[in-house]
Amino acid sequence: MNATEPVFVVVNLFSQMAPLDRHAIEDDLDEALGDKDLGEVTGGGSWIGKAKSGPQCNIDLEVTDFDKALKVIRRVLRKLKVDPRTEIVRYDPEVRHSVYEE
Repeated sequence: MNATEPVFVVVNLFSQMAPLDRHAIEDDLDEALGDKDLGEVTGGGSWIGKAKSGPQCNIDLEVTDFDKALKVIRRVLRKLKVDPRTEIVRYDPEVRHSVYEE
């Protein structure tokens, strides 16, 4: 992969929340990644109704340096005390990362 190509990342949140609450998390992630010139939030969504076992909403990101961005993403999500089931998923290749376990 070319070092300048963005890496697609999804944060899967296992908490049901209002879209404005998800937007607040998106804003914090976007600001933290932007401050370090590591990427940006590109989208997100919420499920209507309760999912039985899967995530309730997600946040899409594109990052330029995954290893550095992962540290920033974890720091922001830990500060916000997200649900421990929250996962950070890197694509191509797909690899799932915990927020709280390294």
